[in-house]
Amino acid sequence: GTEGASAVGGRGRTYVFNSVTSEKTEERHVLGMAPGAKIIPISNAYAGNLFDCWIFAAEGYDGNVTTPGDQPQIASNSFGFSSTNQDGWDIYSAYLDWINVYYASGGTSFTVSTGNSGPGYGSVSTPASANSVIAVGASTDFSSRRPSGLEKGPNPTWGEVVGFSARGPSALGETKPDVLAVGRQAFGALPLNQMNPRDGSIANGIWMGTSLSSPACAGVLAMVYQAYKASHGGNFPNSTTARRL
Repeated sequence: GTEGASAVGGRGRTYVFNSVTSEKTEERHVLGMAPGAKIIPISNAYAGNLFDCWIFAAEGYDGNVTTPGDQPQIASNSFGFSSTNQDGWDIYSAYLDWINVYYASGGTSFTVSTGNSGPGYGSVSTPASANSVIAVGASTDFSSRRPSGLEKGPNPTWGEVVGFSARGPSALGETKPDVLAVGRQAFGALPLNQMNPRDGSIANGIWMGTSLSSPACAGVLAMVYQAYKASHGGNFPNSTTARRL
């Protein structure tokens, strides 16, 4: 929720507490990939109706898929069902492909976490196994180490594929993931009532997983959309073009 949204559009100036020196330093740790992006929270996919979530992403607030302007251009999905058999043929993948390709006609791009059940062959989870989505795996970041006083330079394993990051192929033979994004040891925003003091000054934490990778990718994709719009007469790309870019 909050952590995922901050990976996309975080703008906050937060503080880091050094347990050795007892000093609190101001840092821009929770700065999302696209700080100017607008966020629409939809639902907890595990607690709500997942299919309605995707319909809303395609239709927007007015419930009409043919009227642009009120629906998100990009929908980030930080979840998956690793126990589903025949991923790619399953109902979630098939339904999301139908939404994306036919119902919304490419009006919304869907980034989806591949899951944390790697590194085994064919470990990608649904709905990342859908053909038309952007399946996002996790790479290492370790940006939290330097401000925490643990090292003075870049980590030698920066940018590597994380071992737990699930990968393909899917049951359809699709190569997955489509792209990698930060998915280990990065800062994310937390709700104010989870941290003391409850004034937002230290409302951040270190987290990981492909659930981080999907919104990080969505933030980068938002900048791709903006650049495309600026160079194509004010028009956004469809999901197929965005996926190729």
